[in-house]
Amino acid sequence: MKSPSRLPAVGLAVAGFTSWVFSDTLMKLVTEADLPPYEVVAFLYLFATVMMMVKGAAQGSLMALWPRRPGRQFLRTALALASGMANIVALKGLPLTLFYTAVFTAPMVISVLAVLFLGERLQRAQVIAIVAGFAGVVIAIDPRGNVLQGEGTGYAAVFVSVLCFSASAVWLRVITRSETTDSIAFFSCLVGALVCGGLMMWHAVPVTPAILLLLLAAAVFTLIGQLCNFTAMRLVTAATVSQFHYTQIVAGAVLGFLIWHDVPTLHMVVGAAVIVAAGLYIAALTRA
Repeated sequence: MKSPSRLPAVGLAVAGFTSWVFSDTLMKLVTEADLPPYEVVAFLYLFATVMMMVKGAAQGSLMALWPRRPGRQFLRTALALASGMANIVALKGLPLTLFYTAVFTAPMVISVLAVLFLGERLQRAQVIAIVAGFAGVVIAIDPRGNVLQGEGTGYAAVFVSVLCFSASAVWLRVITRSETTDSIAFFSCLVGALVCGGLMMWHAVPVTPAILLLLLAAAVFTLIGQLCNFTAMRLVTAATVSQFHYTQIVAGAVLGFLIWHDVPTLHMVVGAAVIVAAGLYIAALTRA
């Protein structure tokens, strides 16, 4: 009997990851208005919360959005909030291609944290791949040519983002045993909107209708990306889907060039290639 074609899953995975690139691109455009990071996240999470509620109501399962054990989700929500606000700072200070190059160290950081906190073991080949991946980041960043030119804040922000995202992903492995994907997403967005909305009462920058439209579009692309990737994972393994995560570097480079005329340097191309190779190797070892 012939196995089903993987092409639909591949198409959905690429569409999902590309949708997230569009969302990040819109967020980068929003940062040009000099809004505080918490204000950007507040509107983004508010729109996402409303869309999740509409989705739940349409499916007749609105109450299913509420988690069974909310207390276990507060740590993950705090980490997600920190990662989201750090992303805003990083997107403002870094080209899209370089942003994604640094972000793609997350699978390697997750592997290390899983060893420290979940007791997982790494093969020698995985350790070598992780070290190679971090070396790729150093090559891509080219500290002498970038950090010394004033981009240190962007790199510090993306480091915080990766660390918080990775810690959140490790904790996610624990809470998904009792919670649905929708409830996790809904709770994070709801709490994030409330917390960041509270910060806006202390200080907020006036928002134009154009900025609100960009934030709404970013939230829509984020949700589309989630739906595409969740559907792809029902058709093939998560490891297979994750291999197409690196298409974001290409999409980010194209949009960065078209909008901001960013041209990737040789250091960025070589470093990104090393990171992609290391990440795919780790994924292959994990699947094996």
